[in-house]
Amino acid sequence: MTSKSEPTGTAPGLSPAFEAARLLRQLDEEELKKSIWHRLHGQSFPGLPGLTSDSSASDILADALHVGDAQFANRLRATVSRLLQDASESSDPDPEYMCGLLYLAARISATEAIVPVTFIAGNFGDDVSPNPVHLESLRCLLALLAVSPQQAGRWQADVFSAHLQHASCTIPALTGLIGLRLSTPAELRRLTGKVDEDELQFSLRFCGFSDASARLSAGSHAD
Repeated sequence: MTSKSEPTGTAPGLSPAFEAARLLRQLDEEELKKSIWHRLHGQSFPGLPGLTSDSSASDILADALHVGDAQFANRLRATVSRLLQDASESSDPDPEYMCGLLYLAARISATEAIVPVTFIAGNFGDDVSPNPVHLESLRCLLALLAVSPQQAGRWQADVFSAHLQHASCTIPALTGLIGLRLSTPAELRRLTGKVDEDELQFSLRFCGFSDASARLSAGSHAD
């Protein structure tokens, strides 16, 4: 009997996600990289369903991971992580492609990408305010660390702290610092007084930091 996680080429009427998973699992690493690159640049790739007006470029890739087997899921996560490593080392990355790649990494929980994503999120240079890539990388970093909190450390704390000065980044940055316990209770009491607590509470719960939300409600961030 064929399991749902192992689509075959004989079953009629397979969903686009199954069709994509069947194609992508047959590709070698370089071809898999190309398929992701083409998709996130809005270009067609043989065998992948076309883009529609009500879907994002990453939808079919994320959907394919969820219907594919564990080996394919691990390969896709690793490939996305390597693409982010390449992008983090590029002197002139395509912002739209970078945002798509970061969004995809967050959706598929590509925790192998935490190092390059941390680098991207912290690489402000001389920018006065964060650009869309920095915002997306901060959200991606938060999503990945929520899945793998043991990888959170001083580097990630510094990156979250650096984003606190920008209004558009304050809530995700605080969510990371509080949810991952990356700052002292005294620092957090000072910082949380400057934001909408309801919005911060929602962000904490959305990211899975219910314990941190409870501590915030109780007025305590004790370790």
